[in-house]
Amino acid sequence: MRHLFSAALAGLLLPGCSKEVLPDYPLHGTAVTRTYFHNLGFKGLFASESTRTVSTRADMRREEDEFKFTGMMMKHLAGGRGGAVIWRVDKNKQWRLDPKTKTYAECPLLGCPPSREPQEARPEPPSQEPPRKKPSCALTLARNKLSVDATAESREINGFKARRYKVSWEVVLQDKDKKKNTSLVTIDIWTTPENDPRIEAVRTVDRNFEQHVKARAPERSGVGKVVPAEAMNIIAMQFLAGLSADQRAAVTAASKELGKIRGLPVSTRLEWNLGGDACQSEAQAAPKEAPPSGIDVSHGVGGLLGSAAKRGAQSKADEMAAKPVFAFIEEIQKMDVEPASDGLFVPPPSYKLSSAAR
Repeated sequence: MRHLFSAALAGLLLPGCSKEVLPDYPLHGTAVTRTYFHNLGFKGLFASESTRTVSTRADMRREEDEFKFTGMMMKHLAGGRGGAVIWRVDKNKQWRLDPKTKTYAECPLLGCPPSREPQEARPEPPSQEPPRKKPSCALTLARNKLSVDATAESREINGFKARRYKVSWEVVLQDKDKKKNTSLVTIDIWTTPENDPRIEAVRTVDRNFEQHVKARAPERSGVGKVVPAEAMNIIAMQFLAGLSADQRAAVTAASKELGKIRGLPVSTRLEWNLGGDACQSEAQAAPKEAPPSGIDVSHGVGGLLGSAAKRGAQSKADEMAAKPVFAFIEEIQKMDVEPASDGLFVPPPSYKLSSAAR
């Protein structure tokens, strides 16, 4: 299932727009879910916007992504990107569209098998990761509180009647000198009743498709139900990863409070503040990171955001009162069953089968 529902993310890296459907295809009922994401970046670094549209019938699905950077520098250095993946149960095929070259790859339904390069040509992976150096400044968990406020506020969002919840998650770590680092995540979330006829209709079609491919999409639960996955990856990588196993267990146990939230999230805004002065002497004594800016460029955008977040965690406590160091917005713009062209579920006529896939 991981291959089926994560493979489409690779399409995000394909430049251009892949939607090229001729007008003479017939229309048939299709479950359509369109979700908008706005990553405000770490202090604006690598801010981006993207839209994901998933069109599903009982035996076919198309997942399409459109992406662009919105930061002052990156939007000029990198153009918009997009891509699509089509699954056809009736043909036992998957098509991956490359709009830049107007070509497509053809694979078995659940994805292309890995390339069969000679064994001797493959680099040998290291036997194990090098042991991590034990930090000289140990931190203890001083405070861990997650609260959920079910407000009486309501409004309409993209045609959905929504109710507001406010979530606050504060985690304080302190060193042996009682100096503290504070992480505060606030989430403004609006949910709609899951018995909405449009939601039930879409989920019925989704279940039919999943039964045909004998796989289920992973369900969002716990923290994952209210925290957008991309935002949670940044927080987990840079904050939770620095805790001991016992500390992580204690922190995530607080997420039980999220069980108070009812309905499907249709609009979520997350803000993350970091501040504190714990272990400052150790941080000052540590060697400078390369390059001189202190930003890791070895792992792409994720590494850049990660190293930036690491530096932010060492900032002074008064930064907690300033604007958030990281923010993320997710919103469902559409979720309904509506007529859609059969042309969405085949490669565009102008596309050619890539030679690599033959």
